[in-house]
Amino acid sequence: MPPSTRELLHRRVEENLAAQTRVEILLRYARLERERAAAALADAQARFHDSGIAVNHLEQELATLANCTTTSRLSLLRVVMASVPDDVLRLVFQEIVDAPDKKWLHLGAGLFNNSRAKAPFAVAAVCKTWRRVACETSSLWTYLGVAHLDSMKSLPRADAQVNRMDLLISRSKTASVDILLDWGTGELGKEDDHQMQYIMTQLAQQSLRWRRVEIYPPMKTDRGIISVLKGPTPKLEQLSVVAPEDNTWDEAPQNGFFPYAPVLCELELSAVGFFPHSFTNLPSLRTLRLWEDELGTAARAYLDGAQHTLDSLYLSGTLHAVTAPIVLKRLSCVTVSGRYLGVASVPTPLLVIPHLSTLVLGSECIDPRIVPFLDHVAETTTHLTLFGSIQADMLDILCGLRNLTSLRLMRQIAYTECTTLDDDFWGHLADVEPFIWPRLSQVSVEPGVQVNPSGGHSITCLLTARNGVGRSTVAAADGNEEGPKLSRLEKVALDYEGVPHWVTAEVARLLAIQPSVDELG
Repeated sequence: MPPSTRELLHRRVEENLAAQTRVEILLRYARLERERAAAALADAQARFHDSGIAVNHLEQELATLANCTTTSRLSLLRVVMASVPDDVLRLVFQEIVDAPDKKWLHLGAGLFNNSRAKAPFAVAAVCKTWRRVACETSSLWTYLGVAHLDSMKSLPRADAQVNRMDLLISRSKTASVDILLDWGTGELGKEDDHQMQYIMTQLAQQSLRWRRVEIYPPMKTDRGIISVLKGPTPKLEQLSVVAPEDNTWDEAPQNGFFPYAPVLCELELSAVGFFPHSFTNLPSLRTLRLWEDELGTAARAYLDGAQHTLDSLYLSGTLHAVTAPIVLKRLSCVTVSGRYLGVASVPTPLLVIPHLSTLVLGSECIDPRIVPFLDHVAETTTHLTLFGSIQADMLDILCGLRNLTSLRLMRQIAYTECTTLDDDFWGHLADVEPFIWPRLSQVSVEPGVQVNPSGGHSITCLLTARNGVGRSTVAAADGNEEGPKLSRLEKVALDYEGVPHWVTAEVARLLAIQPSVDELG
C-alpha cells in the first residue's frame, strides 16, 4: 500500500476517534441534563400535588364562608323584615294585589300568570312575621288561576293544582276573587277531567265572592260545566265564557240562565247558552261582547237589559231574532266583525244609537245592506276602525260617514291573520270628487296590517290631495253645492311592517307643509 494511502486512512481513523470522543462527552452532558430535568419534574409534580390539595382546601373553606355569609345575611334580612310593622306589611301586600296583571290586561285575552300565582307564597316564605301577616291578608290569595293544559304537563304533580286551589280558597276567606281557567285548545284525559270537575265545583261554592271570571273550557267538554254560573254573583264585575273550539256546544240545545249580577260592567259570551230572565236587569253593564253566528233571543234580552247603560258593544253575527229596533241611548262604540247589521221590515236600523262616535267594522259586514245603519249614525260617528280584507270599492259604501275625522286600520280581532289593505284604497280616497270624508284629519295603520302591493305608496297621493291643494270649499258628500271645507291630514301613522322608508319620509314631508293664507281663508 502506498504511503500516501496509509496516511490518509490513519488520519481518517483519528478523526473518527475524535468525533466519537466528542459525542460521548455530549451524551454524558445530555444524560446529566435529563437527570436534572427528571428531578425537577418530580419536584414540580410534588409541588403541583401539594398545590392541588391547598386549592381544594381553600375552595372548601371559601364555600363554607360563602354559605355562612349567605346565612348571616338571610338571618339579618329576617331580623330586618321581622321588624317591619304589620300595617306597613299590609300596605306592601296591597301594592302586590293592586299591581296590574300584564298577562290579563283585557277580559277575554287572559293568560295564566305564573309569577302572580307564586307571589303570595313567596312573600309568606320570608319569615314568620310575613307569613302571619300574609295569611291574615285575604286579598293576597285571591288569584284563582289554573294554567293551560300544555303548561300543566311540566308541573310536578297534577293534584298540586287542586291542592293549591283549596289553599287559595281557604286563605282568601271572604275577599272577592279573580278566576282564570285557561284550559284552552287541549283535550283532557280522565285524570284531568276529574281535576277540572273538582275545581269547578269548588269555585261554584265561592260564587258570592266572584269579581273577575274568565273560563275557556277544553274541547269535548260538556255544556253542564257552566251550570256553576247559575248561582247569584253579587260581586261579579267582569265575566268571559268562551265555548270550546270544537263547537260541540253549538249542536247541543241551549239552556241555563244568566246569574244575578247587579255590578257586572263587562260581559263576553260565546255560544254558552245563557238566557237571562225576561225581568233581568243589568244596571251596571257597560261593555257587551257576543260571539255568535246568529244572535238570537238571548242577545235581544241582553241588549234590552242594558240599553240604558251600555257604552261599548261587540257583535260577531247577525241580529237574527231582533225584529224591532232597540234604542241604546248611551252607546258610543260599536264593533261588528261578522255579517251586516240587518234592518227591520221598516227602513229603520235594528240598533238605534243616537250618540255613536266610534264604529269598528270587519270587512265581512261592509255590504250595501249596512248602508241604512251607516246613514243612521253618520251624523255622530267621528272615528272609524276597519279590519279584515279592505278593498277600494268599500269606500262607495262607507262614504256616507260625512263627519268622520279619524280612520284606523288594525289587526283582525281574535284571529292570527293580518288585515290586508288594497293600496288603491288610498288612491280612490284621494281621487273621488267631491271628497269622501272631507273632515278626515287622522289616519293610522297599525302593526298587523299588510298592504298590497307591499311597496304601495298611494297614501302619498292622498296627502298630496288633502294637504297640497287649495283649501277651497268642496261639495259635501250628499251633493249639496256648499259643504264643509276640506280638512288637512294632521296625523298619519304608518306602523305596519314593510312600509318603504321613502314613503315614511315623504309622508313626513307632506305633513310638514303649512297651509297658505289663502288656503286658511
